[in-house]
Amino acid sequence: MKKFSIIIPVYNVELYIRRCLSSIFNQDLSENLYEIIVINDGTQDNSMQIVNEFANHHTNLRILNRVNGGVSMARNVGLQIAEGEYVTFIDADDWIVEGSLKNVYAILNEKIDVPLDVLLLISQGTNGTIYYAWKDKCITNHIYSGVEIFSNGFRRGSVCGGVYNRNFLLRNKITFPEGVRNGEDSIFINLVFIYAVRLCFQDIPFYVVCERIGSASRTFNEEHLKLMINGLDFIKKLIDTRFDELSPIQRNMLSEMLYAQMFTLTYSAIAVGNIPLKKIKKAIPLCKYLPIQFEKPNSKGWKLILLNKSYTLYYWLFKLKVRLT
Repeated sequence: MKKFSIIIPVYNVELYIRRCLSSIFNQDLSENLYEIIVINDGTQDNSMQIVNEFANHHTNLRILNRVNGGVSMARNVGLQIAEGEYVTFIDADDWIVEGSLKNVYAILNEKIDVPLDVLLLISQGTNGTIYYAWKDKCITNHIYSGVEIFSNGFRRGSVCGGVYNRNFLLRNKITFPEGVRNGEDSIFINLVFIYAVRLCFQDIPFYVVCERIGSASRTFNEEHLKLMINGLDFIKKLIDTRFDELSPIQRNMLSEMLYAQMFTLTYSAIAVGNIPLKKIKKAIPLCKYLPIQFEKPNSKGWKLILLNKSYTLYYWLFKLKVRLT
């Protein structure tokens, strides 16, 4: 069995995919130890011509062509066919640090007696900004459960920069929410935290994020609003079907996912899309998702109370805050 499966959805990234793939092959690690799964998500540019150039020289690069279905569907397809013990996800416009995969391989082999569920590594921007730093909340090289890091206040909104045990994902039926935009990573990673019992942070610079104008997170319109509502539906279904099997704090984690999706939806509608309240309320069946119930006290305080009591007032106070910042 290969140690890693590296899953990369590809859609109109001809300017970036060469750098991404080059970084993976520049790892000083035997190609017998990992596979790269490129999901052609119906790309309309020359991205796949570049991918095929690499495939002609590297037998561990697998290509699956499909009609456009979005990043979540592409990643789920990759998970279905992956053969590695661990999986990691790379966006095609990002890349990984030279030699980092070899370091990750060494760490995972150190803990081979009891495999990790999740290994979280350093993600950084091109300007050196560190994303999702943990040192004020968690200790490097210590084994945590996902519930413990949640209780410590650690939050993460991206799956990139993490390495995930494939059997752990399959056993707990953790997949990406298909048909969701702006929040699919957060939903996945929080499901990981709900179920993980062996999670570790390591000071290995691994993942580099390319911030670019026109990327998916920079635009928001009424169609995107509908896709975010799909995220609310996905989380609500999780609450309806998994609630009884979870502990009180795990239930709180699910409730926080629902709150976070509602928060992100409202922020994106106001700050990015400038969508009026009337259209939001017409699109969202608020009574389906509210009130959001927490079984234990939480940090949301008055914001949660306000959201549960009056979405209209929540919206207008949110809009005022956006204008003042």
